[in-house]
Amino acid sequence: MATQAGAADAAPHSHAQQGQRHPRHQHRHHPARSSSADGAKAALHSDHPQQQQPHQAAPPLPAATSGGGRGENDEAPASPLLAPRASPLPSSDQTVDVWVLAGQSNAVGENAYDGYDPPPQSAPWPGRLLAFPNSTGAWQDAEENMHALAAGCFRGACRSGVGPAMAFGRTLIELGLSYRVGFVPTACGGSSLAWDWKAGEGRRFVHMVNVTRRAMEDGDGGAGGGGGSGLRLQLRGVVWVQGESDASRLVGGDGAHARAYGRNLRALIAAARVELRAWHPLLPFIVVKMSVAGRLGALPWVGEVRAAQEEVAETVPAVVSADMEVRER
Repeated sequence: MATQAGAADAAPHSHAQQGQRHPRHQHRHHPARSSSADGAKAALHSDHPQQQQPHQAAPPLPAATSGGGRGENDEAPASPLLAPRASPLPSSDQTVDVWVLAGQSNAVGENAYDGYDPPPQSAPWPGRLLAFPNSTGAWQDAEENMHALAAGCFRGACRSGVGPAMAFGRTLIELGLSYRVGFVPTACGGSSLAWDWKAGEGRRFVHMVNVTRRAMEDGDGGAGGGGGSGLRLQLRGVVWVQGESDASRLVGGDGAHARAYGRNLRALIAAARVELRAWHPLLPFIVVKMSVAGRLGALPWVGEVRAAQEEVAETVPAVVSADMEVRER
């Protein structure tokens, strides 16, 4: 059983060298929308015997502290890239579909400021896109880089980075798969599966389990008896974006971490399902496959890690993959 993470949890490992950067948004990578949305569909349509209760309207969150003046039912700003549409779900079905964000810097969106604003599809949507940062311990409106508020998960003062979460959540709402989407940010730049995310004992694994429990217990029907937010929460799955450290020369050593990646990922998934079974009987995972292009110098075992990610997604129940290759060329 996982225990509370100690003070060492706040000290991230060194960040593995990353691959090519987008010409406008440096190091802002997003899993392919189509494949990740397919994975979300499977999770959203799965059975949850512990949570079958009559739908209730969730109370609105307070207005976003950053301003903007939009209410919870207002549409997000129009975007030429992703025009918002009203969700076909009835207003009485305002369950918050919760996704845990786990992995390393590509899950965080950790990058230096490049002079450009975040892309429109990653803009906040007050009342519809929510987050439970560890540092605040409360559900609130999500920001572009929600890991900036998660203790020990974002280095430096920069908050301009964009991970995959906001666009992913917006897509779920726009496709009518969710009415509200909530995120539990637990990723950390430079962290490895072999050590930091080791099943049952790695400090990032322990952190993920503990924060997710607190987030779910803050709802109105969780296994912990309900919390202060009053939100109706449903744990839907984990978005896993990781692999660079285990494929790198700096952390991966002689390639042993890459060769063990499939076994370690299977163990993490199994352990997470045991720890969080009170909120989902078979916790789904979306495994984002690493990009290979331009990375072999710093990440000589990236091919082995990617192959392991593919194998796990193909053979472990309730695990699907999204490919990052097309997003980093």
